[in-house]
Amino acid sequence: MRVSAQPASLYEQRAAQVTPPLRTCILPPIHHDRPTTNQVAIGEGRNELKQSHISIRDKDALYEQVLYQTTLRTICELYETDEIHAFDAVVFNGWVEYLDQATGQPGKSCIMSVYTGREEFLAINLSSVEPKACYRALKGVSAAKPATLTPVQPILRLTRETVDSSKPEILQGISRPK
Repeated sequence: MRVSAQPASLYEQRAAQVTPPLRTCILPPIHHDRPTTNQVAIGEGRNELKQSHISIRDKDALYEQVLYQTTLRTICELYETDEIHAFDAVVFNGWVEYLDQATGQPGKSCIMSVYTGREEFLAINLSSVEPKACYRALKGVSAAKPATLTPVQPILRLTRETVDSSKPEILQGISRPK
């Protein structure tokens, strides 16, 4: 299986960190834009474009599916491209940056987090699963409705105690597909 094509924003400044004592790969934040445009039509005067937008409910449902699918696909690609078996487990912390609607200030929250071992994950037939059910079966945590951006506690977070910060190993092989 090849590395899948993803929006360019998913690959900006991305380097997964492997913690040697834990043999665990921890991913940095991934940012998702939430689409709202449903259709663009040419106006009557032919000099204007009219946009229609999807409903909030449909936008939230689409966003939720994108989050679960991207999480599973990213974990899958990490294991498939780790030819030297540099890690035995992956921690995916889904961080998002957003504009807080209550304060007008930028915010950042971890809205989903999952830990999975190599053997457990590679035994899953991803082509036949429902992404949210698979994520839950892996004991992933997220808000009931991820689109609300309700924060959850990351399963594992890098700290100075987690890894010897003077000698971190960085996987540089995770790159944007051509």
